[in-house]
Amino acid sequence: MNIHELRLKTNRLQEQRDFYHHLLGFPLLTADADQVALQVGSSTLIFAAAATPTPAPYHFAFNMPEGQFTEAKAWLAARVPLLTDASGADEFDFSAWNAHAIYFADRDGNIGEFIARHDLPSPATRAFGATSLLSISEIGLAVDNVLHLVERLQTSIHLPVYRQHPTATFTAMGDEHGLLIVVKDGRRWFPEERVAAHATPLTVVISDATAGQRTIHGPPYQIA
Repeated sequence: MNIHELRLKTNRLQEQRDFYHHLLGFPLLTADADQVALQVGSSTLIFAAAATPTPAPYHFAFNMPEGQFTEAKAWLAARVPLLTDASGADEFDFSAWNAHAIYFADRDGNIGEFIARHDLPSPATRAFGATSLLSISEIGLAVDNVLHLVERLQTSIHLPVYRQHPTATFTAMGDEHGLLIVVKDGRRWFPEERVAAHATPLTVVISDATAGQRTIHGPPYQIA
């Protein structure tokens, strides 16, 4: 599954533009009073202006070249504080997914992630920077009934569950290129586990080989 576009809401549009474009160096595609669009590899990340704060921060992830994890960690830590778990660890080995990840918070408190998926070979061609990122690889969807949405995604667009059995609190759907992280409303996001997930307005455009392109709006999460 590929995530082509992710549209999120913010009432700090200029601050988010400064954070992602000026601080982290994400290429700017368009910017006006209503939205900011940024290039993330093959994906587009859009922040749309909102009059009020979102109900809760988002969680999203970016795929990065899997051989540049150490370099990417140093690059990101030089610009923003890395998020840690209760033990103080700031890098995470997800052996079940054959991946390593680091986390940060943006100006809205959204939890961003750089993830190196070792089953997705991506040779580095230059020193790591924002333009090294490959794509948007995850977006979290908080719902009251995880298994209900999982079943809808399976039946309507044949999206597979990723490397686990579905559970009522956390189920990832898709593949290494792109994942929908379906979680129980109120579940706390890793790694700090201080920010609770709640249904929050977003639009994500995805595609795969079998279903073609689809757009998911929410909440509630509807598939077009």
